[in-house]
Amino acid sequence: MSTPLENLSNLVDELESKRSNWMNLWQDLADHILPSTNRFTLKESPGLQRHQYIYDSHPEHAVHLWASSLHSMVFGNAMKWFGLTVSNKEVASRGRVIHALQERTDIMLDVLSQSNFYGQAYEMLPGLIVFGTSCMSCLEDEETAVRFKNTHLAEVIIRPNARGDVDTVFRKFNMTLRNLYSQFPGYDFDDMKREYGTAGETSIEICHAVFPSDDYGMNYWDSNMPYTSLYFTSNGKHLLSVGGFEDFPYFVTRWFVGPGEDYGRSPGMQALPDIKTLYAMSRTSLATAQKMADPPLAVSEGYTSAPLKMGPGDINYTRPAMGNITQFAPTGDLSYAHSEISDRRAQIRSIFFNDQLQLLNKTMMTATEVVQRVEETRRILSPINERLESDFLRRVVMRVYNVLDRKGYFPDAPVEFEEFGVDVEFLSPLARAQRMNDLNSVTRLFEVLAPFAQVNPQILQGVSGEDLLQYASKVLGVPREVLKSKYEVQEEKEAAARLMQMQLESQQAQSFTESLETVAGAQEKSAKAQTLVEGIS
Repeated sequence: MSTPLENLSNLVDELESKRSNWMNLWQDLADHILPSTNRFTLKESPGLQRHQYIYDSHPEHAVHLWASSLHSMVFGNAMKWFGLTVSNKEVASRGRVIHALQERTDIMLDVLSQSNFYGQAYEMLPGLIVFGTSCMSCLEDEETAVRFKNTHLAEVIIRPNARGDVDTVFRKFNMTLRNLYSQFPGYDFDDMKREYGTAGETSIEICHAVFPSDDYGMNYWDSNMPYTSLYFTSNGKHLLSVGGFEDFPYFVTRWFVGPGEDYGRSPGMQALPDIKTLYAMSRTSLATAQKMADPPLAVSEGYTSAPLKMGPGDINYTRPAMGNITQFAPTGDLSYAHSEISDRRAQIRSIFFNDQLQLLNKTMMTATEVVQRVEETRRILSPINERLESDFLRRVVMRVYNVLDRKGYFPDAPVEFEEFGVDVEFLSPLARAQRMNDLNSVTRLFEVLAPFAQVNPQILQGVSGEDLLQYASKVLGVPREVLKSKYEVQEEKEAAARLMQMQLESQQAQSFTESLETVAGAQEKSAKAQTLVEGIS
């Protein structure tokens, strides 16, 4: 009877077998677009030349250009690309809540900057664009709190749940016996030595499995955590360690998931036919150009002289009986070939959105036109941004938040956090572009109301100026530090009203005092006049 570990190993083998078609496709994509990742079905030694299928550098350059642009527009290190909030808008506008959220956001941004997140995220993007699926892990680290690792897709086997979210990852990789000793010092390696030998550089295939602890048919190992983590040899004979995670540590991002498929489709798959055509045309064009530069020779069959001299200015002497030496004139049209190659390159750049990323291709544009074209590009790219936010960035932020919270990086939280929880809002240029339409609608509203407001200014009283200020600043990415919260504005209004009331009461008291003094003065004058009259009488 098989043990639970052997059953798990058989499950991994079954899932790996179902992935074989994807491996062949990924190998083809790597050969023709991203040769640096060329080790799916081929087992090559590190350092070998991998560009043997590449005849034009434009496709790989287009991929890296798009990856760089996405990195800078969505989660670049030089900008504040996310913020924390709570689900209740009224609570989120309270001063102490805003301060606590901002403080925690700043701490998280500092931790991400000190970690290797941005470098690993950039390395992930080309693979996501080309292969349609990427995998990154986030583990706790003693020095930088968190540590990220971009995992090669050939090592990753995924298992989505009923909702389609990937909550189970199996990673198969090789480790030497020496490194296993170092990583798992508490394990008894006697049985493994008898099976694999004692040489320290012996390579052994290891599987790291992370799955929900209550998953059906996989709840044999008690990790006392929501997610179980197992390290074992891929043959299912040696369980090296049992652990767990409070949060799922793997971020599996998929570009587009087709019906009935677990792994993602990609722009690289869409561009692959054009790329292969480009390479074929480039090969033919190079061969034609080479024939024009060094054309083939026609030599008589009876030519028996010394080998032909082919250097510049060389002279070959022949006799009439030997026949003449002539050149074949190539008939190819390189100008047509270059035109077709340029069209194919443009098509590939379009598939990888390079035409949208390089907007400023006109020599003269007004400032308004520049803004409009930039916003248009951001709206076109916004669906891509939504996929990155939902599958990758939101999970990264919440994983880092939970790790830092458990490690005590944050100060004490307001009581509202326990009641409503913490959520993420994205503030990158692409995220803001998705909300610009609403702000543009507000702008058009004021343009429509402007002539009516000249006749009846009260028509603008229906617009909440404070709410408009808060919304516009959020869409435009204005830092919260420069704005007052609603509570602060309300407190200032109430303080101003109290001060005005006090001034009014003071003025009324002063007026009343002056009135009393006036009356008293009049009475005194009247009494003096009365006394004078009586004296005369």
